[in-house]
Amino acid sequence: MIDLHGRRGPSRGFLGSLGVRRTKIGSREKTPAYILAQNTCLKFVVGTFVLIGVIVLVLGTTIYKVERRSRVAEFETENEKILSRMEERSAHHRLIETHVNLKNALNGQVEDFNEVAEYMAHVENEINDFKSNMPADLQPTIEIFQERVLNLTHELVDGMSIRAKRATELFQHSESLTKTEIRRDQHEESEYHDFFLKQKGRSHKEITELEQKAVGYEGTADESKSEEGMERDRVKLVVEGVIQWYHQQFGDSDNPNPKYRGLMQAVKKNPSELKKRKKFAEKVEKTLMAEAVGKSIDRGELRAQSHAMIDDMEIMQWNEAEGINSRDIREIAKCYKKMIESGMVLLNAKAIENIEKRYRRNKDVYQAMDGIEALMAEGGIPHDIINKAYTRVRDKEHRCRYKKHSVKMLKGILKVGVSTAFKTLEHAQNMCSKMDKCGGVTSIGNGIQAYTLRSGLKLYDSKNNQTSWLKDCTKSINTEEQIVQAQAEAIAGF
Repeated sequence: MIDLHGRRGPSRGFLGSLGVRRTKIGSREKTPAYILAQNTCLKFVVGTFVLIGVIVLVLGTTIYKVERRSRVAEFETENEKILSRMEERSAHHRLIETHVNLKNALNGQVEDFNEVAEYMAHVENEINDFKSNMPADLQPTIEIFQERVLNLTHELVDGMSIRAKRATELFQHSESLTKTEIRRDQHEESEYHDFFLKQKGRSHKEITELEQKAVGYEGTADESKSEEGMERDRVKLVVEGVIQWYHQQFGDSDNPNPKYRGLMQAVKKNPSELKKRKKFAEKVEKTLMAEAVGKSIDRGELRAQSHAMIDDMEIMQWNEAEGINSRDIREIAKCYKKMIESGMVLLNAKAIENIEKRYRRNKDVYQAMDGIEALMAEGGIPHDIINKAYTRVRDKEHRCRYKKHSVKMLKGILKVGVSTAFKTLEHAQNMCSKMDKCGGVTSIGNGIQAYTLRSGLKLYDSKNNQTSWLKDCTKSINTEEQIVQAQAEAIAGF
């Protein structure tokens, strides 16, 4: 560097460190100026881009990590919410099943009481007929016998009367609590769906898929499922059982079963009258119970109630009333009660069909079950229908389970009569479940759709591409002990 007076020389300080040179320009009075070398500028530009690139990379990596953590946290939140809701649903449905079973048992007590009361009246009539045909000298002895028999039967009826009354009170209390529980569960289900539909922007289909994924639901009958998956199957069977019963029994609201057309027209014409008739039926039932325990009742009022029920059934076009004994008030009351129950179903026909439509569209079995429970609580679906649906579930779960093993075979072909093979897997498994010596089912293999029963329990490699299903009857759910335990737990939570 040539350092002339007033000429160029290196800059000092910060600018010098950046490679900036100092000079003077102009013809006479020199003006201070600075020179930036081309390679220095290029280095500066490149360095700036590198610095920006590093910053962008760091920011991008940080954002990615944050986003990933957010997604993981969101997934965990959704998963936790699903599993929590599944547990709540399981407890809720066990509670409803217990309520239905309790209703069935209490009804059984009341019916047993009525039958004993009828039998007592029949015995008394038989003794009186026998007494009237006996000689006079035997009359005192027969009267003593009659008195003893009647005392014994009255003691029996009095005891059953107390239990029947207590059963009725228990059920009324249970009914009130169950309605509260159903409303609570509906509120929680609504909040659960709002979380996914509104906050997370999920569809009903996505919610169902998330639930199935969260609980390990595999969706096939021959593969093992988690307990949550089994719970989903239970609810699904109940929902489909109720829907099937409705269509088989009543048809639908636009094309009802001819048997119920007249009743449907009468119900639609004046819905409020049906609820009044329901209260009247309850009043008649109380009168009959009072008569059965020997209480003094107004026979004229009883006859008036009998005539009123017959007239009502005619007005409501209830064709099942034809042919009943008009003198037997218990038979009339039973037929009248069935008319009320059928009328309530027809009154809620559209609601039942809407439940089915949502179920077919959204595949949400729990939403459908909530709707069915709400109708049951209001009398729109009879309790005994729900009980039959739950019974169907229990019957299914008493069966043995089968775990699938691909490219495996069991030894020891079993004969059933003259047959050694079955066309369908379901048929083969059903037969195997009935035989203690059957260890499982093995396919013929080589693409042939046929299945054989096997006595062996050990799996071997198959050279013919066979598949085996090993039987397991030890994991059958809802044995009698397990049912009692589940009911006890549900009642404790009630």
